[in-house]
Order: sequence, then structure tokens, then C-alpha cells
Amino acid sequence: MDLFSSSQRDGLAVGAKGENVTDPRTSTVTGSEVPLRVFLVEDSRSVRDRLTDFLTEPGIVDVIGFADTETDAVRQLFAGDIDVAIVDSRLRAGTGIGVIESVRSLEPALRPTIVVLTNYAFPEFEAACRERGADYFFDKSSQFGELKDLLHSIMRKRH
Repeated sequence: MDLFSSSQRDGLAVGAKGENVTDPRTSTVTGSEVPLRVFLVEDSRSVRDRLTDFLTEPGIVDVIGFADTETDAVRQLFAGDIDVAIVDSRLRAGTGIGVIESVRSLEPALRPTIVVLTNYAFPEFEAACRERGADYFFDKSSQFGELKDLLHSIMRKRH
């Protein structure tokens, strides 16, 4: 699937002069704020759907697309304006390690934050991912909440 635009920001408030307006229902800043753009590299449709539902927050986090192979992931990560790539270790074709190594070659200003989310949360595998350029490493079976906290932290640092 190629990158797609989200319409999740429809209906958010912008002041008469185009300034940001705090939405009192959510205590989040709306208007010209740009959500954190997250791209999933995951071959399991059920995991992608669960991640998308869990992580998406209008105006804050937007899951903008996915790839289920190394080749497609690299193509889209090089072409897209992506803030965070969440990468599984095993893909339908290729590996998450291959994705991480390819993304490392991007200019730092263009490189998304790389988060590995895997069922293979062994210390040796984590070390291998970090050596190749992963910024964060989470266990898919137990750290979904920490992943969401990380995305909120990244979003706060942008402002």
C-alpha cells in the first residue's frame, strides 16, 4: 500500500486568523499542528490493524501507510515524509534489519525515528538492531503502551 493522506483532522478548530486553538474537549492543540506521521513495516494484517487503531489519535498521531516487504518499505520510506517507522523483524519478503540498514543511509534530517516492534525481544537481537540504526526496541507481546508513550514524547519534542 502506498502512502495516503489522512482525513482524520477534519473538523478541528482553527482561529479566525489561522492560529492554533486548543480544543477544550481533548486539551490538545489543533489547527496548524501537524500530526506525527507514523509508517508501519509489518506483514501481519491483524497486527497492522491493531496498531493503527491503538496508535491513531486525530491531530496527534496519524498512521499514514504500511509495507509488508523490505523492498516496499525501503521504497516508501525513501519517498515519504515520515516521522516514525515502526518495523517488525520478520516480513513477508526480506527483513526488518534490511529496512533499518537501508534507512540509516538517508541524510539525518530525512531519516525517520526507527522503532523495532517484534516478538523476538532477545537482548542479542536488540543489540543487533541498535547497531544497525534502530532508535528504540519494543517487545510486541508486552510493550504496546510504552510505544504509545514514546510517540507522545516524540510529538512533544517537536513543539
